[in-house]
Amino acid sequence: MTIKSSVVTGLLCAIAAGCGEANPANQLSPSSVTTTAPSVSSGANPKLVSQSIGSCPDGNSPSWLQTWTKGSTARLRWTEVAPSIEYHVRVERYDVTNNYVPVGDGDLFVVNQTWTELTLSEGRYRAKIQTRSCGRYMGPWSEELLFSVEGNESNDTNQAPTSGESAEGATALPGQSLTDSSGDIWTLGSYVWPAPGFYDVERNGVYVYGGWGSMLKYHNHQVYHLEADGHWYIPDGSGWWTNMGTGTP
Repeated sequence: MTIKSSVVTGLLCAIAAGCGEANPANQLSPSSVTTTAPSVSSGANPKLVSQSIGSCPDGNSPSWLQTWTKGSTARLRWTEVAPSIEYHVRVERYDVTNNYVPVGDGDLFVVNQTWTELTLSEGRYRAKIQTRSCGRYMGPWSEELLFSVEGNESNDTNQAPTSGESAEGATALPGQSLTDSSGDIWTLGSYVWPAPGFYDVERNGVYVYGGWGSMLKYHNHQVYHLEADGHWYIPDGSGWWTNMGTGTP
């Protein structure tokens, strides 16, 4: 038994000595081991790059505002989603086959404005809109807008106005007025509660939509008014006002 123990001990010592020749000083300790996560280079697929708020793609969808048609002209308007975004508008006509079909010049992109005008023949139409940001990312389609065009009018006074519209960015205080693209005149009327210095919003002398403000502003062929909460509002076409936030239009 003594001889066997000596042999085993000798073998273990020899193995240990052989391991010692591997220069223990070069062995890696746990604290010296580092790992590097793979990085995304500037030339990598852009889909791998996380998107921040306000960057591409933009997933918002515009909402339709009240539109109008006069003669063969239709003006379509929608809410502003964000600056520097293109709006893709598609217009279709209801034809004799009881289907909606695309119309000429009815598939278009609009940049830096929230309205467009089309010359259309008499009939029933529908339109939808989506955003295009960064030149390639498309947002969801809006709800469909249904409207009709009566055709050309012989009376020039019924045509879309060509003059008298207020200039882009024009403002109006009490005692002043703005004229929109339809020829309607907007003013601030008599004082109303609850905040001093705020007045009812009137169109052609009639109080409309329950609105009241301290200033009117004309932007993108749309009348805005500034309320006491510091927010700007525009008519939504259904009898009330749409809150457009605190940013000056």
